[in-house]
Order: sequence, then structure tokens, then C-alpha cells
Amino acid sequence: MNETTMNSNPANNPGKGLGVGGFVIALVSIVGYFVVAGIAALQAVATGGGTGTMIMWSVICALGLLLSFMGYRKSSAVGMKNGIAIAGIVIGAVALILSVWTMIGLKAAAEDPEMQKARQELKDAMNDGLNKMEKDIDNMQDTLNDTH
Repeated sequence: MNETTMNSNPANNPGKGLGVGGFVIALVSIVGYFVVAGIAALQAVATGGGTGTMIMWSVICALGLLLSFMGYRKSSAVGMKNGIAIAGIVIGAVALILSVWTMIGLKAAAEDPEMQKARQELKDAMNDGLNKMEKDIDNMQDTLNDTH
């Protein structure tokens, strides 16, 4: 078997496994981005945070991108094609860009004075509601104790 025959056999593609792994992680990162970005946005509204969540997600996106790139490079080094690795590179890059963009937006929103004021008003309203509910429960318990 000569070298040309070996390189044309897809089973001998040294970057295929890395390319597939990177593609899967990149695909999960782009699909999961929408859920994670929603959670981070809720964190930003409630606490002014959310950037930590997006940093973690960006690491996952970067991992998919990196593995796909490594798979592509290994395949290219022996003259083989690795379309799945290319797809992983594209998807991973898009997911990473979206994650970083969201992280920057959440940080800007957390520092916005209007957002801080709205968050404080929300906290105050929630505390008022909890205090009212606590008083209502106490009144109900008193009523129940009086009837027995």
C-alpha cells in the first residue's frame, strides 16, 4: 500500500476524531447559547450579574472552536479533507462571537444607572410584597387560633 492510497482512506484521517468532537461541542454551544443567554439576562435584571455565566459559556464555545481547528490542522497536515471540522470552526466562531457580544452587553446594562434604579425598585416591590404576605399569613393563623 503506497502513501497516496493511505491518505485517500478516510479511516486514516488523524484529525477526524478531533473534528467531530469539536463540531459536537460547537453545535451544543450554539444551540445552548440561547438558553444560557436567557438565564444570564435574567441574572442581569435580578442582580446586575450574568457576565460570569457568559464567561463560562464562552469557554465552552472556545473549546469547540479549538478542537475543530486542531482536527482540521491534523487532517490538512496529511492532505485530507475534514468538512466536519470546518463546520465546527464556523459554528464555534459564531457561538463565541455571540457569547462575547452578549457578555459585553450585559456588563454595559449592569452598569447603566437606569437599570440599577429599576433593579432597586424591583427589590423594594418584592420586599413589600413579601412583608404583606407575611402579615396576611400571621392574620390567618390568628384567625384560625381564635376559631379553635
